[in-house]
Amino acid sequence: MPSQVTTPPAPFQIPPADAIFDAVFERSLFFRIELPYDTAIAFIRRIDKYNDFEAGRVIDGLEHIDRLIPRITGGPGHPNNGNRDYTITVGREGSPVIYLERFEYATKASLADKSMKDICEEMKLCALADEATFEVEDYRPFLIGRKIRFRFWWD
Repeated sequence: MPSQVTTPPAPFQIPPADAIFDAVFERSLFFRIELPYDTAIAFIRRIDKYNDFEAGRVIDGLEHIDRLIPRITGGPGHPNNGNRDYTITVGREGSPVIYLERFEYATKASLADKSMKDICEEMKLCALADEATFEVEDYRPFLIGRKIRFRFWWD
């Protein structure tokens, strides 16, 4: 009787930030890539200086914001406890752009409007973003929750 061996696929690894940067930044004026936080920070470092965008200031601003957004708390022993509770996307819309997205459900502590405004002000003052905005998409009545999207853009 023939036997068939099934092997699992190799684990997916995100390429290093340098490889991603080299593949897209100088080649496209319009792209967005969601990355793990540390990879996004390394990508931002590679941008270095671009008009008003200064990587060091942007990273400082993101570190301040990171302290304002609550971490995941899934209960005792939950494997994601302490992880970031938002995604980060880097890209270009002509000039550098960064998006942060956070999904909030009824069981999570919500970001207050003041906190969302503070996050935008932080990116304007600390990171010199030309545009720092947020929008809230309410998922009611179908789901109990909302999505918050921050957009930071430099010219």
